[in-house]
Amino acid sequence: MNYLELYQECSAALKTAEIENYRNEARWLVLEPFQLSAGDLYSAAPVPPEQIDRVRQLCARRCQHEPLQYLLGSAPFGELELAVTPAVLIPRCETVMLAEFVLQHLAPGASLLDVGCGSGAIALLAASRRPDIRVTAVDKSPEALRVAELNARSLDLAAVPEFLESDLLSALVHRRFDVIVANLPYVTFDEYAELAPDVREYEPQMALTADDNGMALISRLIADSPEHLKPGGLLALEMSPHQTARAADEMSRCGFENISVFADQFGKKRFVAGVL
Repeated sequence: MNYLELYQECSAALKTAEIENYRNEARWLVLEPFQLSAGDLYSAAPVPPEQIDRVRQLCARRCQHEPLQYLLGSAPFGELELAVTPAVLIPRCETVMLAEFVLQHLAPGASLLDVGCGSGAIALLAASRRPDIRVTAVDKSPEALRVAELNARSLDLAAVPEFLESDLLSALVHRRFDVIVANLPYVTFDEYAELAPDVREYEPQMALTADDNGMALISRLIADSPEHLKPGGLLALEMSPHQTARAADEMSRCGFENISVFADQFGKKRFVAGVL
């Protein structure tokens, strides 16, 4: 069997399993685990038996809707390639927009806190682009923090973020920051039941769902942030579009000003930001 035949076999299996992007995903499963190039797909050379077995194993797992990023062990975030495991949510392209927004509002030498950092995506993108800033990242999950620290070690960072285990801001007594950013769990339990199996059956539920119509953690963070922001500090949050009006109102009642709601690349109002 050559690589093209292996690709065709994998592609057909993924199509039968109703994987939407089956052609590209089959290509990734054949090439990425062995660091092969696109040209190798058309090589007449036979595929080593151990590679055939590995691709078939990965393909079978993907046919069960296990996320491709977990199978390959990494996911892109901006220009970074981050390790991901089932202990962390797979970084989404929408969250890159939140990170970009925050980066625009960080003065030289500013301090940034990423709450619920997961794989470390926002914190590490900020640290990689802005070596002048001081980045702290917290998460409630020790397993998630281990993934974030692994990602930090894999990058050539001038200043490595500080990673702390913390339930929101609980471990940060008397500490204040110029910017607090968070992509906290915000999916309602009704919404969770309707999620695609790729998400519902494999990604960590604690990184997805929250009580109070998905707002429990977001509301806590809004209420607690004034004690941890410097004067003029910025709070920027990601959430579901149906939650932004409530979040903006809560921020206003907590003393935030210049509150803005802005959309992601798909036109959905997903982000809320305000200045203390």
